[in-house]
Amino acid sequence: MADDTARPVMRATGVLCAVVAVQGLVSLQPLRPSVLIIHGSDRQGSSLAAPFQRGFEVALEEAADCGHASEPVGITALPALADPEAALAQDPRAGAQLTLVVAPPGADPLAYGRWARRRSVPVLLPLTRGPALDALPTASDRDHLWLLSPARSEGLASLAESALDLNWRRIMLVEESGSSDSRRDSAVFLDRYEAAGGLVVSAGGGPVQSVGSGDGEGLDRLVADVDWLQPDAVAVIASSTSPLLTELSERLSGQSRWWSLGTISGAPAVPGTLAPSLALDAGSRGPGWTDFAERFMTRWVELPGPVEAAGYDAGVMTVLAMADPGSLDPSDWLDPEATPVPLCEGLRLRAEQQRIRPNGASSEMNMRPGRPPDGRFDVSYQAL
Repeated sequence: MADDTARPVMRATGVLCAVVAVQGLVSLQPLRPSVLIIHGSDRQGSSLAAPFQRGFEVALEEAADCGHASEPVGITALPALADPEAALAQDPRAGAQLTLVVAPPGADPLAYGRWARRRSVPVLLPLTRGPALDALPTASDRDHLWLLSPARSEGLASLAESALDLNWRRIMLVEESGSSDSRRDSAVFLDRYEAAGGLVVSAGGGPVQSVGSGDGEGLDRLVADVDWLQPDAVAVIASSTSPLLTELSERLSGQSRWWSLGTISGAPAVPGTLAPSLALDAGSRGPGWTDFAERFMTRWVELPGPVEAAGYDAGVMTVLAMADPGSLDPSDWLDPEATPVPLCEGLRLRAEQQRIRPNGASSEMNMRPGRPPDGRFDVSYQAL
């Protein structure tokens, strides 16, 4: 199959935008577009640019299939945590004509909130969650930020509910020492699990026990605590790729009380675990996931993931915003309480000056300024 990732998509309907090779495309873009997509140029951002853009491209092609001619957009690249005001000061694509910005995944909401307020430009923030949400600016800065991804706390709530559905009502909770993500997620999970009626037991001074990979003494002590306390399950808040999971699974292998939560990177199951395990799937889903996945498979001949879904939702928001140049700001046309509609129907309603809610792939798309949308997080159970 020919390599489609290095060439832009051009259609008779006027779509010229979605590309993967960002640096190679910059010279093809008009100098003064009204919409600017910013990809991450740092190590993590660069790895996300290609899958994000593939999802974005699916949205543009879907709009073209229903007869909508999208205007070209500008594309550039910045480090995710860069201050856009300073970094784009001399960039002609960020001139006075700019009316909508798609920030890089994981962008700093503080910097983009200040910039958006000063420019009075709405900014879409895909894949911004976790500690970045805690740092969201207040008041007027929030009014220009549109978060496209659900908060991770929703996924942790799904995990808590799934554990209780399995009748795991008395658990031990373990965080990975030295991991700020694990510490934060453990606190959220504890709150959601206890609020739903679960009980967390511990042999330590607090409800959450901390242990790190390679800490043989700590791991042995934890296994002894499991034998003593006899919980229904052991919940480990750690990345699915963390060595801690492997080390614990080896020590607790075969015990029906063992389960794990891959809440940072997510995974459908924990490799090497012989006892039942429960894990949070990577990414959230919205009502438009199935239709998006089918389109993505047709276009790219591979299954999409959470980054591709976020790119698609950003593309849908961009296409719908550009459908009426007089009201690009989502606050002018997005109704979080409306019934979700497919992109073609949304474009038709936009032409009639109606407020709509898109059919999101990664979320419910019920956004309000500065607030994340709802979304469904799937939990996978692996039996013995």
